Amino acid sequence: MATFTRDWSEAAPAGTDAASVGDDEIRYLKVEVSDRLKALVYGFIAGENDGVPGCKNLAFKVREDNPTVATSTIVLYSKDVSDEAHLYMKDESNDVRQVSKAAGLLNIIAGDYAADSIDEDDIQLANNAPLEAKNAAGDDVLKLIKADASDDIILGDSTKGHDVRLSDATATGDNDLHLADKKYVDDNSTMVPAVTGAGTGYAGEESVTLPNGLIIKSGYIAYSASTTTVTFGTAFSAVISAQAATKASTGNYDVPLIKTLNTTTLEIYDDQTPAGYYWIAIGW
Repeated sequence: MATFTRDWSEAAPAGTDAASVGDDEIRYLKVEVSDRLKALVYGFIAGENDGVPGCKNLAFKVREDNPTVATSTIVLYSKDVSDEAHLYMKDESNDVRQVSKAAGLLNIIAGDYAADSIDEDDIQLANNAPLEAKNAAGDDVLKLIKADASDDIILGDSTKGHDVRLSDATATGDNDLHLADKKYVDDNSTMVPAVTGAGTGYAGEESVTLPNGLIIKSGYIAYSASTTTVTFGTAFSAVISAQAATKASTGNYDVPLIKTLNTTTLEIYDDQTPAGYYWIAIGW
């Protein structure tokens, strides 16, 4: 960067200088001032005369220390971070915060600056600190999104009554504002009936529990005597109904009867000798 045309001197002109050099000193002062301001402010270069004041840019020279800040004042300044100039802010409470990152964009000025930041790749907020926006009227703030202390994702503003919680283990069926991700649904869904394997006393039992608690047990059992007993693998709390159908051997078939039915067993009566019975029992 080029040096200034003239070095700044508060000793010139000297009181002993001739009055005839006064016009020269005035021109020198204009050069000294414009050299320092023309890169920052419009109007210090010939032709910049549209009457509209404005800044061109603000250049913060790197300093080694943090400045002293007066009451009701915030100071922006530049410091080196790994040999690269970055913007800092210091407030009247002497809180010093780095504002810019390597990408050159500004952080969100709130809370924990290590977490509350924005660059060209992502936005990071401190835990349990929401991203906010002004409402349409400009007289209130709306919370948009945050990650709470339980690492649940909260969309919306609970203070306004319209928050949506994602992956909430405490979500209840009477709150239709709660959403759950696929894993939560997979882990907690009761829409897929529970199925258990074979019971005792016969082969091939299948027990299915429906979402409303209704239990359906079914299976096949070979004929053993005029009364063939099915022992349920898991007892019902209450049994409602049962049916049995014959698997006939040639010439040996009849309509079997349900002799007894309780929470633990089903007795099938038959005066013929079929190969066996397909049965079903329903209860709770």
